[in-house]
Amino acid sequence: MPEYILQRLLKKIDEITSNIYNLKFSDGSEVKDIDLLNSKPEEIDKLIKLMKLQIKLEELDIPSKLKNLYSNQCQLNKKFKEVNTKNLEELDDNERIIKALIEISYVYISTICDYIAGMTDNYAKNEFKKLYLVD
Repeated sequence: MPEYILQRLLKKIDEITSNIYNLKFSDGSEVKDIDLLNSKPEEIDKLIKLMKLQIKLEELDIPSKLKNLYSNQCQLNKKFKEVNTKNLEELDDNERIIKALIEISYVYISTICDYIAGMTDNYAKNEFKKLYLVD
C-alpha cells in the first residue's frame, strides 16, 4: 500500500491506543510505537498479526487472568460480540483490551477496503475517458 495509506492506518491505531487501551506486546514494545515504514520487520509482523487478530494472547502484555479466561477461541469470539454491544464507558480494563483489539482489526480491514475502492474508482474513471472522451 502507498505510504499515505499506511500513515492513515497508523494514525487510526494511535487514536485507538490513546482512547481505548494502550496495547503492549509481551516484550514491552507498544503497539502505537511501531511504524509500518521504518520499524524492524519482526515488529511489523507482530503488528500485522495483531491487526488480523492472528496474534496469540501470550504475545500481548495483558493480565494473565484475561489470557486464561479467553484461551478458548470460542469463548473469545463470544466476548468480542458482548464487548462490541457496550458503550466505552461501561467497559472494565479487560473489556477495553478486547475492544481495542476489535477496533484495530476493524481499522485494518476498513483501510484495505478504502484502498481497493479508491483503486476501483480510478480504474473506472480511466476506462470512461478511454471509451467516451476524444483526445
